[in-house]
Amino acid sequence: MTWRRILILLLKFVGACGLLLVLLELGTRLLAPVDRFEYIPNTYDRVVGIRQLPNARGFIACPEYEITLLINEQGLRDRRLELPKPTGTRRILCLGDSFTNGFGVAPEQTFAKLLERTLANSDSEDTSTRWEVINAGVAATGTAHQLAWYTADGYRYGAELVLLTLSPNDFLDSAISGLWSLSSDSTLIQHPAPRSRTLGALRLTRYLPGYATWFARSHFLNAVKQRFAQRHHAHLEQDSRTAIDAADERHQQTALTGALLRRLAQECQEHGARLAVQIVPPLTGSGEVEQQTQQLVAFLAAEGIDCIDLRDPFAQQQDQGLLTSYRIDGHWTTDGHRIATEQIRAWLYRSPLLPVDRSGRGR
Repeated sequence: MTWRRILILLLKFVGACGLLLVLLELGTRLLAPVDRFEYIPNTYDRVVGIRQLPNARGFIACPEYEITLLINEQGLRDRRLELPKPTGTRRILCLGDSFTNGFGVAPEQTFAKLLERTLANSDSEDTSTRWEVINAGVAATGTAHQLAWYTADGYRYGAELVLLTLSPNDFLDSAISGLWSLSSDSTLIQHPAPRSRTLGALRLTRYLPGYATWFARSHFLNAVKQRFAQRHHAHLEQDSRTAIDAADERHQQTALTGALLRRLAQECQEHGARLAVQIVPPLTGSGEVEQQTQQLVAFLAAEGIDCIDLRDPFAQQQDQGLLTSYRIDGHWTTDGHRIATEQIRAWLYRSPLLPVDRSGRGR
């Protein structure tokens, strides 16, 4: 067979594949259109489970909002931070999932950046101090991932305060992460992050030309990607149930989360930091999750870990008709991030971390 013949066959094959993709795209748009398009620049990591790709550009486009996700060279949705921390700088390290990352708002509208600007304009007596608030939120992670990342990398930022935002789905996300488990005597044991064939297939698609641009806008390919992601999530959930082997799954999730928080508080203390936990209000009507959250708040009080509980402040604003979370997507709106910032600021002024003048200005 001549090279010309091989080339013709190859062109026919590529053309047939292209035509098939076009037909599948048209069919999906007509029969099962997708209303959410996204490229989340996350990748598998053996140590911390999920990381954001350095120097990546992602996006989310859905009926309620459209945002760009710009990730710096350190894998953060933030500007580049100096390491080691400069003299005269104090830092707050914000850990969490997509609520911390800021799905639904621009980078400067996240509570991390709002808080940073608030502290820059505060009436603190210590005018020589420069505050930096670092957005280290990573979507699709739980407390298990955040503990693993802090012990591996996060401590290097030299934060005086670690602010962990805990959302209702973090109980399950931590359990299915496979990163940590509880032994029979309640000892916390760390493991390498699990992998699966489904996850491997998802990672391979990242190398397709145009995957992060026009491929990410395809109805058909988004539908396929969502199906693969669901399969991977179901695989992890099944494995976690086998590993935990508990009759009361939610009770075990809560116990694991408590152990993770206790270890994170210890790690923070060893690195000269203080841990505070910010509670994301559960969705209305989620009684079991609300019970888990209440148990968590009681645990934090018993452990002496500071808690910034956003449930009542958000409920009060919602009763007044303010939209704090997107109705479909569920993430915080700009008003939601603003309210969270106000609550963090109020807590800071009650804590010894932020001295204010005797007149009480800025409180």
